[in-house]
Amino acid sequence: MKASSKRLIVPFLVIAASAAVALARDHGAPAGTSAEPRTMLESVSIDAQMIAEFRKAWMIAGSGNANIEGLVLVYRSPNGNVISRSQGCTNEHRKFSFKWDPDIIAIVHSHPNKVNPEPYGEDLTLADRFHTPVYTITNRGMYVYDPTIRKVKKLSDGFDWLLPAKLRNTALLARILPPGTPSFAQR
Repeated sequence: MKASSKRLIVPFLVIAASAAVALARDHGAPAGTSAEPRTMLESVSIDAQMIAEFRKAWMIAGSGNANIEGLVLVYRSPNGNVISRSQGCTNEHRKFSFKWDPDIIAIVHSHPNKVNPEPYGEDLTLADRFHTPVYTITNRGMYVYDPTIRKVKKLSDGFDWLLPAKLRNTALLARILPPGTPSFAQR
């Protein structure tokens, strides 16, 4: 990560959605952690528009066959709605750069089919740094790294993350913005 330029390089981003109900029961503070303020997470419905953005990111990544990644950033709008946006293509080898925005409540990205499908390495560093869940989407399923419990969980098998019927009872786990955070419409 290039902190000085406020651009983040996120290797092996993969898109995923979370079974927030299952994760919610695991949200105890890990033993031996610092007294850092605890980030609160919420469940966000996965709708057709969000799945369409996942599909765009997957197509950008060559359906997982290319060594580039697709990225979807999920934001909370000023009126409380959730907005998801595919970030296009940067043609970076197994990584994706983007400028951090405090309105980001979840990060969803693809990993190439030939690499570990779970969030790992810089994915975890990014999630821990910004207290924001990082999801991966792959041909082997959808995964999430939850920074509040520092665990990776598989959310779905195969391409179920592209099927609205399979995600009917699934929600995206997202960071709750702290009170007083200026929204992107106010900047």
